[in-house]
Amino acid sequence: MGTGFFVSPDGWFVTAAHVVTENNQSNGPTRTDLAQAWLQKEQRRDFSGGELCNGVALAHIDASTDFALLKVDFTANARKE
Repeated sequence: MGTGFFVSPDGWFVTAAHVVTENNQSNGPTRTDLAQAWLQKEQRRDFSGGELCNGVALAHIDASTDFALLKVDFTANARKE
């Protein structure tokens, strides 16, 4: 779990590198379950309201700055809020 934000209207998403690694370390092995990632507009205590996002892919990771760039396929998620 972590925070992030869209930086373009075509699905580029920025987050911290430690969010997309198995051991929550910026230089750790990349998670294998990013394709099943979900994004939530605002955090709720019961974690409700999240939408599954298909087509989430890691585009770039920089462990030294704890930066990760993801690409969300909006076409695959067209029917979602």
